[in-house]
Amino acid sequence: MLAVGAAALVRGAVAPLLDPDALQFAFFFPAIACAAWYGRLPAAIFAAVLSGVVAAIAFVAPTSAPLPLTARDWMGVFAFLAAAAPVIGAIELMHRANDRARAELRRRLQVDDTSRESEERFRTVADGLPLVVWVHDADGRQQFVNRTFCEFFGVKAEEMNGARWRELLHPDDAARYATEFLACVRDRRPFAAEVRVRRHDGQWRWCESWARPRWSASGEFCGFVGASADITDRKRSEAALAESQQRLQLALAGAETGVWSWEVATGRVHWSPELYRLFGISEFSGTVEAARQLVHPEDLARVSHAITDALEKREPYAVEFRIVRPDGSTHWMSDRGRADYDANGRPGRLLGVITDVTARKRVEAELEAARDQALAASRAKDRFLAMLSHELRTPLTPALMIAAEFECSPLVPAALHDDLAVVRASIELEARLIDDLLDVSRVTRGKLHLQFARCEGHAVLRQAVETVQPEFVTKHITLGWELDPSDAPLWGDSVRLQQVFWNILRNAAKFTPSGGSIRLRSQVADGTWRLEVIDTGIGIAPDDLERIFESFYQSGQGAEPRLGGLGLGLTISSSIVRDHGGKIWAESAGLDRGSTVIIELPLQPGSIQAAPMNLVGEPRPSRSLKILVVEDHAPTRAAFGSLLRRRGHTVTTAEGVDSAQREAANQCFDLVISDLGLLDGDGLQLMRHLRQVYGLRGIALSGHGMEIDIQNAYDAGFSVHLTKPVTLRKLDEALAQVMDTLPVA
Repeated sequence: MLAVGAAALVRGAVAPLLDPDALQFAFFFPAIACAAWYGRLPAAIFAAVLSGVVAAIAFVAPTSAPLPLTARDWMGVFAFLAAAAPVIGAIELMHRANDRARAELRRRLQVDDTSRESEERFRTVADGLPLVVWVHDADGRQQFVNRTFCEFFGVKAEEMNGARWRELLHPDDAARYATEFLACVRDRRPFAAEVRVRRHDGQWRWCESWARPRWSASGEFCGFVGASADITDRKRSEAALAESQQRLQLALAGAETGVWSWEVATGRVHWSPELYRLFGISEFSGTVEAARQLVHPEDLARVSHAITDALEKREPYAVEFRIVRPDGSTHWMSDRGRADYDANGRPGRLLGVITDVTARKRVEAELEAARDQALAASRAKDRFLAMLSHELRTPLTPALMIAAEFECSPLVPAALHDDLAVVRASIELEARLIDDLLDVSRVTRGKLHLQFARCEGHAVLRQAVETVQPEFVTKHITLGWELDPSDAPLWGDSVRLQQVFWNILRNAAKFTPSGGSIRLRSQVADGTWRLEVIDTGIGIAPDDLERIFESFYQSGQGAEPRLGGLGLGLTISSSIVRDHGGKIWAESAGLDRGSTVIIELPLQPGSIQAAPMNLVGEPRPSRSLKILVVEDHAPTRAAFGSLLRRRGHTVTTAEGVDSAQREAANQCFDLVISDLGLLDGDGLQLMRHLRQVYGLRGIALSGHGMEIDIQNAYDAGFSVHLTKPVTLRKLDEALAQVMDTLPVA
């Protein structure tokens, strides 16, 4: 408005100088331009209209009558406005161009700020990452690396420009890696590769690299942004795992073993390659039904039950079954596995291993057959020993009983007493050898029977000494005693311990020259009873000290024993001592320097009540009995009859089962003494009959002496079992034992 007013004043000022019709609107164009420049389009339009009105009123119309305007006047006004429009439009276009330029400038400045901020954020994030981060341009040249990159490779960021990154690659990997990377640059596709690179310390490390393309806002390819990670440890683990898997495959193949899994929910069965070879097939459908068809029909139910039972009990399972391969061969498989269960306790997967155990099964069958053969051979050996024992013992019985009976009898000339003593001792030695054969057989089979009870070591030793005392007297051997005054309470079989002691004492007497000495020394200390049997005999060679406890071994005597025996006594003694939890060994300074046998037995604390000792020749209460003697060996039958009659008993003899039953039917007897092995029957059956019908007590005679024979005798009703050859002492003890059970007449 000011500009229009100013223009009107100027036009009015110069009006006197101008023609009234000249330049009526010209002075208003600057006002319109000024309004358009400073006020933009609205102000310019207002200024143009106002200028037209002012000019029309002030300068176009006559001064005497300014209004109304003529048509010609209006035409001038409109022409003025038409002329002003381009000026206004041009200036407005200039304004708009300037606006656009300023807006673009502001946008560019804002974009630059955003870009710088984004780049700073990217650099900050990239430098904080433990990964190697890098940026390449569209030509594959490196533009940026992060701090981790510089630290890992030992370089500066400004050094890593262009294609220098290729220098960090392993020579064997560089060509492959660079070719793949540049191909991805060319094809504008993501990049991923593994490569060996040289670390700052010179080590070659495996790195995994991956990159994604960068695009501008306009969709222009800008290059790659990527990262790399050190995967050396993973590579080592993968290599170790691959090696382990290879070894596992080799082990499975060598062990004839394959691995399988069963997805319970889907029913799918997965096999390792080895199972195809084990089952002799090339294809497997992977179903449960297909797996079932491979199992031998006779074993299928057992296999199914084992798996079902394991799943129900949530336990591992193991089962062995047969398969029949397509070639018709039968193989044994061992299957072991266990299930994985979900949070609800339902089985999810069953894992197992199958091993071909055909060879093992074959060996087991062979071992079982060999065991059966060995058992059969052992039973045959036992039968042979029993028969041999019976055949050897039976004829010894009458000889031993008669020799013992008349050894001190006044009915025999005194000059023959010593001869009869020699006969008796020889027969007893023969019987001892037979007993040793049976005992060593029991030892080898682990069936040496022991009856443990409390006993006192010194008392048992004295009983053993009493048994072998005659041998010391015969050889004029001096026996010395150095026994610990303390009791030696033991938990053991006193009879078997006596056997150990007199075995050692007899050995000492046998290998000690006449006039020598044997010394017994004991010690009770530290929970152990130690017994030493020290002799002045022929001694033991160092090489023989360990072997003297072996069966049939005889020290230093070559192939022809000079002193008799079978070499079994120490073997049996060693076994008995071990079964008592003790130790036995021998010591010697060498040949002709004597020897010492040492026994150590654990003590059993507690009081011991000594059992009464029945000595030879001790008077026994007796009475006359009516006795039936059943024996098919005539000399033994006659010897028993003669000896029993001399003891005041009434004796009837029978040679077999039939004759014994007839005698029992015709007479009343107090006692029956019967052999177990009779020609016409079984002594056990005879005893059962006589006890059931007549209530008789019995004494069994047997040449076998095996545990089963003794037990069978007791089971049949015998009160006592005597093993042939029977000594007078054993016979008297048996009679006394039976008398105690008979009713008083």
